[in-house]
Amino acid sequence: MQIDSHGPPVTFTAPRQSIFTKGFPDDHSRATLVIEDATRHVSGDTTTALAANCAACRGVQIRNVHVDGGRDRLGALEGGDALIVVGGDAGAQTVRRVDAWGARGFAVVHAAEGDKGSCRDVVVTENVVHSAGDAPYDAFLESELQRLREGPPAYLGQERPGTWTDGISIACARSCVPLSLSACALEILSAR
Repeated sequence: MQIDSHGPPVTFTAPRQSIFTKGFPDDHSRATLVIEDATRHVSGDTTTALAANCAACRGVQIRNVHVDGGRDRLGALEGGDALIVVGGDAGAQTVRRVDAWGARGFAVVHAAEGDKGSCRDVVVTENVVHSAGDAPYDAFLESELQRLREGPPAYLGQERPGTWTDGISIACARSCVPLSLSACALEILSAR
């Protein structure tokens, strides 16, 4: 297994780019992306390991890799973005057979709607998403007003108490999160 330690996100910039482990293994031999720099110094404010939400990123594939967000070493980061970000204005992307954990921001995998809400047809299938975060610190507060006064700042204008993290967050139209890829293909084709 190879480990790619990096600081800033691996950022996709063109259509049909992909990142995967050679041979598409499904076990521990998948390559691992870790939010660290080349000297293994942990980056304090990085929350995204893979960013594939550019306007030109149509058809991007993220397959057969491990992604470690570093939450156990760095802690949660209120207002942080997702560990894996796809979608955006491009769409038609696939996240398949990825084992991801330890997101510091609001989600492990996020299919973003894009600036114009034009994202379509993202497939997130056959993944293992775990260690997705903590329940809100104020989950048991009796007063909503108290939560708003004493809670952490809003994320993208939306109140988000505590350090909870979604496993998979889909804000992209006609997207699919099936148990198998064939079920998703049928679902997307029937939606057209």
